[in-house]
Amino acid sequence: MENKDRMMDQLIKELTESRNRITELENFEIENKLIEKNLKMINKCLQGFCEDPLKNINQLTCLCGELMGATCALYNRIDKGMLYSWGQWHTPGDYCPVDKPEGHICYDVIKNKCDDIMVIRNLSDSIYAKTDPNVIFYKLKTYVGQAVKFNNTSIGSLCVVYQKDFIPNNSEKKIFGIISAAIGVEENSRQGQEDLKETLEKLRKALGGVIEAMSLTIELRDPYTAGHQKRVSDLARMIAKEMGLSKEKIEAIRMAGAIHDIGKISVPSEILSKPGKLNDLEMLMIKTHPKIGFDILKPIEFPWSVADIILQHHERLDGSGYPLGLKGEHIVLEAKILGVADVVEAMSSHRPYRPGHGIGEALEEISKNKGILYEPTVVDICWRLFTSKKFKFEKK
Repeated sequence: MENKDRMMDQLIKELTESRNRITELENFEIENKLIEKNLKMINKCLQGFCEDPLKNINQLTCLCGELMGATCALYNRIDKGMLYSWGQWHTPGDYCPVDKPEGHICYDVIKNKCDDIMVIRNLSDSIYAKTDPNVIFYKLKTYVGQAVKFNNTSIGSLCVVYQKDFIPNNSEKKIFGIISAAIGVEENSRQGQEDLKETLEKLRKALGGVIEAMSLTIELRDPYTAGHQKRVSDLARMIAKEMGLSKEKIEAIRMAGAIHDIGKISVPSEILSKPGKLNDLEMLMIKTHPKIGFDILKPIEFPWSVADIILQHHERLDGSGYPLGLKGEHIVLEAKILGVADVVEAMSSHRPYRPGHGIGEALEEISKNKGILYEPTVVDICWRLFTSKKFKFEKK
């Protein structure tokens, strides 16, 4: 009888162990399927990335909150001594995304360079109930967070918070770690873009200095037109701005305007400052300046087509311009804008061979030849700048 009871107990034990193993396998299979599903969602998110790292970081933050079933999710970063919530998901409407970092849980995660995922339960009974204003205000119960690193330096923290008790399982921790690492990659990309932007800005300033030096060199040889290029550049830039052109095109027009007469460096100064009418040979020499300017600037790798704009700024819609006799659409828009600005400034200003005609006559000239010599839209906007928007050239 005892043997029979022992056998029965052993059988029950083995059946229980088998049932537990089956349950473990089923749970393992369920967990694996959940991980697989979550990984597919992460992959889909990564494939939908754009060129803006900040937008990508926000997408990852939103995905983290969704996959973790959180009340809300945040990606916080220290920037200029303040804590910024760059990524947000389901944050309340009255949530303040910028605050002093001291006392916030996320700041401690960043400061302590937490490689492991930090889980803090019973937040209302923790020290953060006193130091982090969000804990009590939003009735938070659980915090789950991890430091985000760039070049082995903690720069931010990804976190999810709950208004209930929550303990993340291993699969959730793995998913959280993957998203945190992906944000680190985007931070790397963002920093690269910032460095590139800073370098380009330095180059732009250096280039601006070179352009200004070129402009002054030309004006020293032709004192009667001192300030002409600067005034043409200002007007052309305003026309381009009113037309809604891109920042790149506006900058190209401004740069080209500042040195559009650089080719006159090859014209004898006595011709440039001659008080009387130029003869045919002298006029022919003057007309070479757009091509010479193009040849001077062509080897320089400007970020914009400055050389082409300068080459074409004396071309006219009907083909009567120079040096190539281009017509209509064969003339780049930037050169059409610069051409109108050049005519208006030149006609309104004093020259050694004639007094200034004034703005009124200059505007009448471009209006009379609108659609014949000058681009109609450019003429209309130039007219409006002087009449409605009270644009004025800087005093010489």
